Parts: sequence; C-alpha cells; structure tokens
Amino acid sequence: MRALPRTDLSLRLLPPAAGCCALAAATLLPAAAPLRIAPVAVFLLAGPGAALVRLIRPALARCQAVRPAESWDRGFERDSRRLEQLALTISLSVSASVLCATALLAVEAFSGLRVLLLLTALTAAAACSPELRIATANPGDTKPGTPEPGIQKPDVQKRDIPKPAEPTAEKKKQTPKGAP
Repeated sequence: MRALPRTDLSLRLLPPAAGCCALAAATLLPAAAPLRIAPVAVFLLAGPGAALVRLIRPALARCQAVRPAESWDRGFERDSRRLEQLALTISLSVSASVLCATALLAVEAFSGLRVLLLLTALTAAAACSPELRIATANPGDTKPGTPEPGIQKPDVQKRDIPKPAEPTAEKKKQTPKGAP
C-alpha cells in the first residue's frame, strides 16, 4: 500500500471538513445568520458531490470529450473536463441531499441537523474510500459498444418460439359459410 502525498490527503479531507464546519455553524450560530447560511449552503451544494466525483474520476478520465475538427481552442479537453466535474459535483451533491432528506422523512426523523450529520458521514466515507479501478490498461482503448477486456458479452441465443397451432378440421367446419 502506497502512502498518500500530504497534499492529496488534505484535498481528500476538505469536503468532510467543510461538513464539520457546516455542522458547527448550524449548531452554534443564531438562525438565519449569514455566517450560518453560507457554510451550510456551500457544503450542501459541493461537499458530498466533490467526494463522490473523486471516487469516479478514473471512469471520467476514460471517457473524455473529443474536440471539434476546427481546433481553435487548445484547452478544450481540459476546460470541458473541469466543467463536467463541476456539473457532476453539484448534481451529485443535490441528489445526495434529497436522498438523505427523503430517507429521514420516511423514518419520521427529519431535521436539518440530522440531514447535515448524515451527509457529513456520507462525505467522510466517500473521502476515505479508494478510487474506483478501471479494467482496461490504457484509457480510451475500447470503442463505445465493445466490451472491456475481461468482460464477456452474454450469449444471446435465439429461442424457439412455438408457432400457433393450426385450426383443426372440426374448427374449420364450425365457421359460417359467409365468414372468411
């Protein structure tokens, strides 16, 4: 197991630390104070999503945007990757907030502090988890629609579908003469 660089560890622990700051602000400061609202809003919009995006970063790096044929923007891949991660961070954070609030509502234990506490725990768990591993050796080796190396496509066998039975001679006799 390799040791993490100090900067990597501090960046990994930034979202859970923001959650702890939001919890402290929510419990210690008076209601509707701007100093209470700001850290809570920042954490709810970016905290859980940042930790979750770090987990899936190798999968995001595997499927990169392709720049247009008229390459007038040299930083297209870099900027599109950053924009994608920002949008994914915000959407995952909002989704996690809604899921936590819904779960607490379902068990009739909803409160703002409990949502913050649950999201801080989720963020800490995601920050302490290792990144996902990708099966391919080189990113971008596979084309869309082809299976990754080591993953086999399931065998799809044609099933013998029984044909409908033909009417017997007795049923043919029962049909009226005017009917086709």
